[in-house]
Amino acid sequence: MSHVPFLRKSSASEVGTTFELRQNSAVVYSRGARRGADRTEAQQQAAIENLFTQQQAGGTKGKGYMSKATRSELMKCVQRMIAMASVSAAKTMRYNPKLGYRQQACYPTFLTLVLPSDQVCKADGTPDDKQVKALVGRFLGEVQRVCDVVHYVAVFEPQPTTGNLHAHILIDKFVENLPEGQNKVDATPLRLTKLWNHFLRGAGYIEPYAEKMRAKYASGFVFDADLAEVRKQWDGATWCDVAVPVPEATQRSRYAYGVATDWQEPNTVDIHAVGKAENLAGYIAAYMAKNEGVRPIDGRLWSHSKGLEKLPLYQEDFTDEVRASVSQLIEQGKAKTLLVTASGAFTPQEYEDNDLAALGVAVVATIYTWRQSDWWAVAPPAYVRRYRHYWRDVVRREYGV
Repeated sequence: MSHVPFLRKSSASEVGTTFELRQNSAVVYSRGARRGADRTEAQQQAAIENLFTQQQAGGTKGKGYMSKATRSELMKCVQRMIAMASVSAAKTMRYNPKLGYRQQACYPTFLTLVLPSDQVCKADGTPDDKQVKALVGRFLGEVQRVCDVVHYVAVFEPQPTTGNLHAHILIDKFVENLPEGQNKVDATPLRLTKLWNHFLRGAGYIEPYAEKMRAKYASGFVFDADLAEVRKQWDGATWCDVAVPVPEATQRSRYAYGVATDWQEPNTVDIHAVGKAENLAGYIAAYMAKNEGVRPIDGRLWSHSKGLEKLPLYQEDFTDEVRASVSQLIEQGKAKTLLVTASGAFTPQEYEDNDLAALGVAVVATIYTWRQSDWWAVAPPAYVRRYRHYWRDVVRREYGV
């Protein structure tokens, strides 16, 4: 495979080649390699005009949608949390007196916060997204204080059916949320649904919901055969939206709880532990890295805890043993390759067919994409040990365990 430029060994003139593992991918780049500074503008234009796959025109910055660069930064933050969770063993469990149970140092838990009634609008009639994001910020501040959460990633998205802004949040602690119908009325206000409803109540979102429910059930319980909830389900290749009907027994339980609380505690928080950290990336990406939307969002599209973005991803030299594992995945057809240049990103076939090397279009990085499980199946054992040791040190620094 010596003819493939992205698998050639570094020349003696190069300082070295770095291999950076990401979630379901890796990036290889040469330290000290030329960045194409000697490429003329005419050469760049000729290369672009010869591409079989043209780059999409226009960007998304400032338009209320998430750009590719923003999605990349978002998923890097998610990956840092996944990596810390993957080495955060049961021995990192500590008792939290504010919650009354033990918590693992880093255990991914996924929250979705929704509005129970129509979103408040500004004077110009557009949704007040900044108000909702401020409420989420106050909620997260309290969750960090009470639940010992250190890191989180939050993404905002309009609901397809209503346009209401809602938040998908990944936190690094498992937090119990009492099952529906089990002593909810007497539950401590620190329970996440009550906590989020507390902030919603002050912003005027609870009473409109309560009035709507009182009117709907003015004559008692009525079964709604059309009531369904959108859930994420794995179809064998990706996570997709599926409308799941709400059974009559569930509707009756919710009705009884609503009456008992005078409809003041709507179910506004969906919370569950994701479980195996290696299955998290695709699940989170399905929720958190979407570019399409029913409307643009005013202001920032996502946020994260302080310092999360500064945690370096694991890097090491692109050694022969790691190179051999990458080659193995390529030969098995389990890895795809993308060559990154200052003029854009191309497949190896596009790069070769358009003779971009002769035009001076230098490859500054190579991206390999694969299933994470496929990589760990072929990764050198010594590499696996170094990777885990690195992230264990990060967990010790971040969580003091």
